[in-house]
Amino acid sequence: MQYISLKIYLIYNSMPNPFTSIIGIAFLILLSPTSQAQEKPPEIEIKLARSADEFLILPLKIYRLKAADVPDVDSLQLKDSDIHRILAKVNTVWAAAGIYWQLESIENVNAENLGRLKLLGLADAPDSQKKPHLAFRDIIPESTRKNYPGYRVYFIHDFDVNGVYFGRREAMVKETAALRPVEGGIDEPIPRVTSHELGHGLGLPHRQDRLNLMASGTTGTLLNTNEIAKAREFAAKNPACLKYNELQKKMSVETDPSKKKAVLDALNAIETLGNKSIHPVRSSKDAEIIPPGETK
Repeated sequence: MQYISLKIYLIYNSMPNPFTSIIGIAFLILLSPTSQAQEKPPEIEIKLARSADEFLILPLKIYRLKAADVPDVDSLQLKDSDIHRILAKVNTVWAAAGIYWQLESIENVNAENLGRLKLLGLADAPDSQKKPHLAFRDIIPESTRKNYPGYRVYFIHDFDVNGVYFGRREAMVKETAALRPVEGGIDEPIPRVTSHELGHGLGLPHRQDRLNLMASGTTGTLLNTNEIAKAREFAAKNPACLKYNELQKKMSVETDPSKKKAVLDALNAIETLGNKSIHPVRSSKDAEIIPPGETK
């Protein structure tokens, strides 16, 4: 800055025409680093849900993988009521981005290709040994992947990570997940792990700020403005994504009573979340959030 000031002084004193001098000074000021590149404002962590009419709705199916002879695969701990509670918290986390995951079904499905896990020695490995999670992709039933543009979450009992996003809108989460608590973090691991993997499904990479949703292994749930913009842009490109007003129209024309009720439940949940403080995510807050299949 001192160099620029000196240069301006020298030019000013070397120019006989004061008007020309002023133009030269103005030109140099425009070229100065402080005027050329304004500092980018810091990204803000969002703790408030978007308004209801801004929400984007994505369909979600949840599967409990079953394998009676492979304990690490066999999901036994999560009842339907647990999954409704988990998803209510997931939707609370994602309300910051105005994204709502509409549950379409909860199903028990038999895992496939278990022979591969057995051949790799993963099925009978003791708890002290790693169970490489990428091998578990092969156990997902192909029937669950066909002709479905929405997202899928598969719950299993245990493997070497809390969860993984495999691509193709499919994630796997273990029901024995454990996380490092942080201030303001969520009070339950599985909703956070599920929210994190769905974040990968919306194009978000890891960001190792321990309070952030995309940090590894913590209870943090925050998203910043840049992450929210990216996730919303990604979600909007999905052909199955609906805007809030489109979901309202869907309810008005739906004739199937059970489907109509599911849409109404989603609309009520979004209206309950809209513009509300959503941080920290706690079970007490979820009392006001309507899980799918229930009404006030």
